[in-house]
Amino acid sequence: MEILFLGADAWRPENAGSDTVSLLINGTVMVDTGWHPVHNLLREGRSPEDVSTLLLTHLHQDHRIGLPQMLFWLLNGMHDASGLEIMGVEGVGSMADTALEFAGKDEFFRESPGPSVKTIRAGEVFERAGLRVETERSHHAVPGLMYAFTGEDGKRVVYSGDTAPNRDTIAFARGADILIHECSFGAAVPEGSDNACGHSGAVEAAQIARISGVRELVLVHCNPLYSAAALAAARSVFPATVRAESGMVIR
Repeated sequence: MEILFLGADAWRPENAGSDTVSLLINGTVMVDTGWHPVHNLLREGRSPEDVSTLLLTHLHQDHRIGLPQMLFWLLNGMHDASGLEIMGVEGVGSMADTALEFAGKDEFFRESPGPSVKTIRAGEVFERAGLRVETERSHHAVPGLMYAFTGEDGKRVVYSGDTAPNRDTIAFARGADILIHECSFGAAVPEGSDNACGHSGAVEAAQIARISGVRELVLVHCNPLYSAAALAAARSVFPATVRAESGMVIR
């Protein structure tokens, strides 16, 4: 299994090399778009045409704002977006329709085939691109999904998406080779008991990694200004922790 981090930072780009979390797995399965999916793919020597499945963790803007860009690239350059399947929580269909409208589908590319769209629910298991994909609900401000990917060699990678720390993540990640977990709060601990925004800090991500018995923790969704402190805080709890950066590859 190959995991390419197209982006790894928080909700908005902080510099020219920064973008929200977006993954490319085995060259064809993308998880979330970030802000600049076409530029990120081309930077890494990939193409939007290579992406056969787009999995969305949830429908907050920073995780799907680049979809019109991808669709326009396919429709304008290839005159065919049918090679792309978009999958996500309830509402993904209307979101995809809006993205197609923004990309000019009906106005300029009426005869060009569009993507397929599928709604998935927590607990569903399916296969894409040689990967077994499991799903579980995240604990976020809006409905969302965590994903687990198991390759043909049996290696298992879990991605939390945006989520508050919770027991579901611990159970879902149990024994995984890699846990990719958000740390929006950096080294800080969320204030209050309700955590209405539904995010985690680095220490909480490390505690989940330790309890679930994963081999390695990869931190994402953190402002790069606070990444060093977040990494140090996580390593104090779970030493086998790294901080993802755009362009990083895990094989």
